[in-house]
Amino acid sequence: MNVKDENEQTSSPQHSYCFRADDNYKIGDSLGFELDSEQARSAEIQNPLEDV
Repeated sequence: MNVKDENEQTSSPQHSYCFRADDNYKIGDSLGFELDSEQARSAEIQNPLEDV
């Protein structure tokens, strides 16, 4: 199963929130690349721990 399908199956109808401590983020902007998209697969950082 790909990541996008798995995420859709486990999604909850309840509201959820994403904290983003990024000065460049503006309400309504994308939070990142679509899961399993070509952009996501070619991203420089594939493991979030590499960015910490």
